[in-house]
Amino acid sequence: MSNDSSITLQFSVEREDYIKLFSHSPVIRKLKWFVTFANLVTGILVYVAMQFVEVIFLGNEFKIFNGELMTYSLILFIIFCIFTYRKLRTKTLNRANENFNDIYEGRSYTIEYNIEAAEFLIGNRRRRVPVDSQMEIVKTKRYYFFYWGKSMGRNIFPIPIYGSNDYMNKIDKIMEYIYKEGKVKTRELDE
Repeated sequence: MSNDSSITLQFSVEREDYIKLFSHSPVIRKLKWFVTFANLVTGILVYVAMQFVEVIFLGNEFKIFNGELMTYSLILFIIFCIFTYRKLRTKTLNRANENFNDIYEGRSYTIEYNIEAAEFLIGNRRRRVPVDSQMEIVKTKRYYFFYWGKSMGRNIFPIPIYGSNDYMNKIDKIMEYIYKEGKVKTRELDE
């Protein structure tokens, strides 16, 4: 603790834990929903196009629910989903590894929680991250993951939940102050 109005933590972050932090960010979660919706729309458009081809070019009777075409469209939807989720996962892992290398690799990370201002001061440049309604905290077995805002900027950071007794007391105090604010969204992540 640097003084009575702030609590300072210093720790290192492991690559796997940062990748988990990055992968569970609100932006990535929303992107997964968007990809699913886009694949569904693509599947519907393929079904409509195949209906059009069957009626216009093959001269078959129009059926709203054509079992063969629905099966084909469903198979295409599943294939599109598998492909796009794999692509999204690969891009997410690459980006998370790049960020980890830039921010955490081989370094000790410092976070200070200013009690009076209810904000975190992150890293050497002491970037300000307020504890307000834009913050979401995800608790895992080993970390608290903090997400602030809707962007993928550097306003995401982890705080380990393990360490010495002094370190654990500091974590407990920080979380107590954060929960007093009452504006922060919290959830637990099952691993």
